[in-house]
Amino acid sequence: MSCRERLLTDLEACEYLRIRNRQLYAWRMQGLIPFIRIGRAIRYRQRDLDAALDDLTVSANQPLGSFEAKETEA
Repeated sequence: MSCRERLLTDLEACEYLRIRNRQLYAWRMQGLIPFIRIGRAIRYRQRDLDAALDDLTVSANQPLGSFEAKETEA
């Protein structure tokens, strides 16, 4: 981590991701978003949030698993 990299609070991470605090908490509990615990405070690196979003992104040509399976059964 570079000395100049800022750590984001819950509120800042929610604003950056444009999600509600409840969604951020759920993603954190599911292990989708990495975080840093400093005492009782939780912080996030912006690059970790960007990487998590990349992992959650579904490409246009990626099959949708369960939806595709239902179509083939019909």
